[in-house]
Amino acid sequence: MHTAALSWPQLQGGRVTFTVTVSDETFYRDLRPFADFAGVCGEEHYATVPDSWDLVITDVEGSTKAIEAGRYKDVNAAGVSSIVVVRNAMSDIEIPYVFGGDGATLLTPSSRREQLFAALRGLRDSCKASLDLGMRVGVVPVAKLREAGHEIEAARFAASEHVCFAMLRGAGVDVGEQWVKDPTRAHEFQVSEEGTRDSSFEGFQCRWQPVPSRNGLVASIIVKALGSDPKQLREVYRRVVEEIATIVQASGDGHPVSPEALRLRKDNLDHEVALVAGGLDSPKAGEVRKKVRKQMRAARLLFSTGISAGGFNPRRYKRELVANTDFRKFDNVLRMHLDLRRGQLDRLKQVLQEAEDSGYLVYGIHTADHSLMTCVIDSYQGSHAHFVDGAAGGYALAAKRIKSVLKSQG
Repeated sequence: MHTAALSWPQLQGGRVTFTVTVSDETFYRDLRPFADFAGVCGEEHYATVPDSWDLVITDVEGSTKAIEAGRYKDVNAAGVSSIVVVRNAMSDIEIPYVFGGDGATLLTPSSRREQLFAALRGLRDSCKASLDLGMRVGVVPVAKLREAGHEIEAARFAASEHVCFAMLRGAGVDVGEQWVKDPTRAHEFQVSEEGTRDSSFEGFQCRWQPVPSRNGLVASIIVKALGSDPKQLREVYRRVVEEIATIVQASGDGHPVSPEALRLRKDNLDHEVALVAGGLDSPKAGEVRKKVRKQMRAARLLFSTGISAGGFNPRRYKRELVANTDFRKFDNVLRMHLDLRRGQLDRLKQVLQEAEDSGYLVYGIHTADHSLMTCVIDSYQGSHAHFVDGAAGGYALAAKRIKSVLKSQG
């Protein structure tokens, strides 16, 4: 692996020590959020995850084949649903999570393992029954990763005044995922079939049509810096974030969603109905479908007229939706889903390819003309989060190139 010293501008100054008073279950909630995404590379925003927490990995088994078979909507729904069930299982605390397209990375306090395992068993059962997808779930103690020399740090990015998204860094994120997927070790971290099942999909919604690109295409981008020097890794990511900001600034910040582009679905709400009801053949399916259709009729009326009702302001909600969209994230790799012009994409590929050829990073990009959006609704007034990915593959297919390049490099 190439580990030569960076020729890019180096970091200024030394490490900033950030001290957080840890109160176990409130660890993540107590972190001071930062509001400028460029701060994702900032040392001062991160704090070490306590030994008393667990790293939770979920991903759809065989997701690439499912996507290539046209089932990208199913894969996205399963990925977001894993966030929903874990959050619902411990709704009284705030937990970090990162959506990855075909799954998620989460952190939860080990004091809540009983609720976590019950939720993950239910998730696994529901994805199989409702979507015919196998969901891999694994739970790795942070203490075990630290004993092996692998750290995990977390930060809170304030996407808006109402919603924060977690940023995760440290080799422990990658190593934990490797352990969960390693056939020789996976049994150590699997959630057993035996035990209670108690998963709630309350708040999961798939009610927006695919969002068309305004600039010609949407790109799901993954960048993984190479090397073992933390300072060098931070500098690579800082430079990439800076380069992307420069490339997209002519057309805004690259946000893939705008209020004008949002259109409610007219049909095909099967993903939401199936997961919430426990299957389209479930006795609850009819009741859930009826409830969803009623809500959709009311939503269409309010959005078309602009009338507020019951504290719901449709114009404000769309503005909040855009602000609360998770289109930039970090979980020891940089992930962005951006609306770009063809020339901007070409320039971005050139920059990343030059850096890859120099051994600083590997990258993957998948393009489409629409974005898929899946939502998690706590409240229609501020507290609602929205996850975007590219139609026909997005992050999962961008990751495919990274795996190929790393394999060729040995």
